[in-house]
Amino acid sequence: MTTKQATEPNDMGIVGRYFHTLKDDKIAGQGVVISRPEPGWYLVTLFDWIVGEPHVCRLVRVEDMAGWFFYENSEMMHHAYQYGIARAGGPYRDDDD
Repeated sequence: MTTKQATEPNDMGIVGRYFHTLKDDKIAGQGVVISRPEPGWYLVTLFDWIVGEPHVCRLVRVEDMAGWFFYENSEMMHHAYQYGIARAGGPYRDDDD
Protein backbone atom coordinates (compact mmCIF):
# COMPACT_ATOMS: atom_id res chain seq x y z
CA MET A 1 0.00 0.00 0.00
CA THR A 2 1.30 3.45 -0.89
CA THR A 3 0.44 6.64 0.93
CA LYS A 4 0.13 10.06 -0.60
CA GLN A 5 2.87 12.38 0.59
CA ALA A 6 2.40 16.11 1.13
CA THR A 7 4.92 16.88 -1.61
CA GLU A 8 2.78 15.54 -4.45
CA PRO A 9 1.70 18.25 -6.92
CA ASN A 10 -2.01 17.95 -6.17
CA ASP A 11 -1.84 17.56 -2.39
CA MET A 12 -4.43 20.25 -1.72
CA GLY A 13 -6.76 19.21 -4.52
CA ILE A 14 -6.77 22.64 -6.19
CA VAL A 15 -4.70 21.95 -9.31
CA GLY A 16 -7.12 22.07 -12.22
CA ARG A 17 -9.72 24.04 -10.26
CA TYR A 18 -11.19 27.31 -11.44
CA PHE A 19 -11.42 30.28 -9.09
CA HIS A 20 -12.53 33.81 -8.36
CA THR A 21 -10.12 36.06 -6.47
CA LEU A 22 -11.20 38.71 -3.99
CA LYS A 23 -9.84 42.19 -3.32
CA ASP A 24 -11.42 44.32 -0.60
CA ASP A 25 -14.14 41.63 -0.28
CA LYS A 26 -15.15 42.00 -3.96
CA ILE A 27 -14.59 39.67 -6.93
CA ALA A 28 -11.37 40.86 -8.57
CA GLY A 29 -10.25 38.10 -10.92
CA GLN A 30 -10.95 34.70 -12.42
CA GLY A 31 -8.76 31.87 -13.59
CA VAL A 32 -7.57 28.30 -13.23
CA VAL A 33 -4.82 26.64 -11.16
CA ILE A 34 -2.33 25.08 -13.59
CA SER A 35 0.22 23.38 -11.35
CA ARG A 36 2.12 23.40 -8.09
CA PRO A 37 5.76 23.75 -9.12
CA GLU A 38 7.00 23.84 -5.55
CA PRO A 39 5.47 23.37 -2.10
CA GLY A 40 3.58 26.48 -1.07
CA TRP A 41 3.43 27.94 -4.61
CA TYR A 42 0.86 27.52 -7.40
CA LEU A 43 0.99 28.55 -11.04
CA VAL A 44 -2.31 30.08 -12.09
CA THR A 45 -3.67 31.43 -15.34
CA LEU A 46 -5.83 34.54 -15.04
CA PHE A 47 -8.63 35.11 -17.56
CA ASP A 48 -9.56 38.37 -19.24
CA TRP A 49 -12.92 39.68 -17.95
CA ILE A 50 -14.19 40.82 -21.37
CA VAL A 51 -13.65 37.70 -23.49
CA GLY A 52 -12.83 35.18 -20.77
CA GLU A 53 -9.64 34.03 -22.50
CA PRO A 54 -6.39 33.32 -20.63
CA HIS A 55 -4.13 36.37 -20.63
CA VAL A 56 -1.45 35.97 -17.96
CA CYS A 57 0.17 33.30 -15.80
CA ARG A 58 1.32 34.09 -12.29
CA LEU A 59 2.94 32.30 -9.36
CA VAL A 60 0.88 32.66 -6.18
CA ARG A 61 1.63 31.63 -2.61
CA VAL A 62 -0.96 29.34 -1.07
CA GLU A 63 -1.42 31.83 1.79
CA ASP A 64 -2.57 34.46 -0.73
CA MET A 65 -5.28 32.10 -2.02
CA ALA A 66 -6.99 31.68 1.35
CA GLY A 67 -9.99 33.87 0.53
CA TRP A 68 -10.50 32.69 -3.05
CA PHE A 69 -13.59 30.79 -4.23
CA PHE A 70 -12.68 27.49 -5.95
CA TYR A 71 -14.87 25.54 -8.39
CA GLU A 72 -14.67 22.07 -9.93
CA ASN A 73 -14.87 23.41 -13.51
CA SER A 74 -15.44 26.54 -15.59
CA GLU A 75 -19.19 25.94 -15.78
CA MET A 76 -19.48 26.03 -11.99
CA MET A 77 -17.40 29.22 -11.89
CA HIS A 78 -19.63 30.84 -14.51
CA HIS A 79 -22.79 29.71 -12.67
CA ALA A 80 -21.49 31.20 -9.39
CA TYR A 81 -20.84 34.48 -11.20
CA GLN A 82 -24.30 34.54 -12.78
CA TYR A 83 -26.47 33.08 -10.03
CA GLY A 84 -24.44 31.97 -7.01
CA ILE A 85 -22.16 33.45 -4.39
CA ALA A 86 -20.39 35.71 -6.91
CA ARG A 87 -23.59 37.09 -8.52
CA ALA A 88 -24.20 40.78 -9.15
CA GLY A 89 -25.67 42.50 -6.13
CA GLY A 90 -24.38 39.77 -3.84
CA PRO A 91 -21.98 40.31 -0.96
CA TYR A 92 -18.93 39.92 -3.23
CA ARG A 93 -20.04 41.89 -6.29
CA ASP A 94 -21.73 45.22 -6.91
CA ASP A 95 -24.84 45.46 -9.11
CA ASP A 96 -22.92 47.13 -11.93
CA ASP A 97 -20.09 44.58 -12.30
